[in-house]
Amino acid sequence: MIPKVPKNYEEFDRLLEAVGKNIAVVEELNRELDRIGLGIRKRIKNLKEKIISEAENVLVFSEIYRQELTEKGKHKTSKRPSSELGWRKTPPAVQIKNLNYVVEQLKKIGLSDFIITKEQPDKRMILKNPEVIEKLKGVKISKGAEMFFVRPRGASTEIIIVKGTTKFQAIRKK
Repeated sequence: MIPKVPKNYEEFDRLLEAVGKNIAVVEELNRELDRIGLGIRKRIKNLKEKIISEAENVLVFSEIYRQELTEKGKHKTSKRPSSELGWRKTPPAVQIKNLNYVVEQLKKIGLSDFIITKEQPDKRMILKNPEVIEKLKGVKISKGAEMFFVRPRGASTEIIIVKGTTKFQAIRKK
């Protein structure tokens, strides 16, 4: 249903009131969804904990009977009536703590081949100097769009309209 554009302030205020009431309903439904979701999230958390415990027990049994399950190492997996289980090697991985220190040390000992540099356009510089870059293909500088909003009193949600798009947005509380 497409609402009519108000013809006077009386209709305008009624329409604003309707927007406010509908936002209040959406907020109440969101609170209800949160309440329901909390119970479901708790059940999921408990199930995940149970699954982890069960899987750990499966692992203990599997380690004890690994030779039988893999036919003396002939296979990496074992098919059971309800599941397949097995062992995999994870690929080697590198963890780096204190990135700047490691880069510094690599440079110091002459291992700059172990350092990569990521090049990318500086968007702040482009915004400061749009005329220099305006004809470059692949770069589009958008002008700041004007946004229209409706925020009913007491609501924690507002409606924002930006040329052709409408969205609900939760108001950030300061």
